[in-house]
Amino acid sequence: FSNISHYLVLLTANGEVTKLIPDANVGWAMQADENGKLISGGMDLTCFDPDTGEFEVLARQPVAPEELWSACVTKTLVVMGSSTPKGTLAVYDRAARRILKSFSPVHSHAFYTYDILEAPDGKILILSSAPRAVINLLDPFSLHLDPVIPEALADCSRVSGGVMLDEHTFFALTE
Repeated sequence: FSNISHYLVLLTANGEVTKLIPDANVGWAMQADENGKLISGGMDLTCFDPDTGEFEVLARQPVAPEELWSACVTKTLVVMGSSTPKGTLAVYDRAARRILKSFSPVHSHAFYTYDILEAPDGKILILSSAPRAVINLLDPFSLHLDPVIPEALADCSRVSGGVMLDEHTFFALTE
């Protein structure tokens, strides 16, 4: 996504442009699903099919009036968060095609959601920051949200860039 000119740019593995779509409402939250469609969001949660070039709106303003900043696409859910002082998180059911639950704020001391990812056990990790770094674990079945503040985050204000290196090792950047 080109933030400056609002184009969605599709590239081959060698960097060759295959499609340039103007006025794409994809925002910062983007992830491909298992079928190669791009689930994304700015103000709305959308699905882009690169084969047809068509956008479908899945949910209108799921974290209104905020903008989607991060998202995680699982086989059954899209979990998306905002990066504003309200700190809203929304959970979208892909089969039912509706928002199941919203949290606002995600945590009382961490208002900005920078990254969301699925752990090997299926739980969703929500990395929230400012004024305190917090990792929230979302159970995809009960939709229960548990904050986790490991000792390594005790004095940190931000956690982002989360990656599961293997089934038991989580890596993140902190400030």
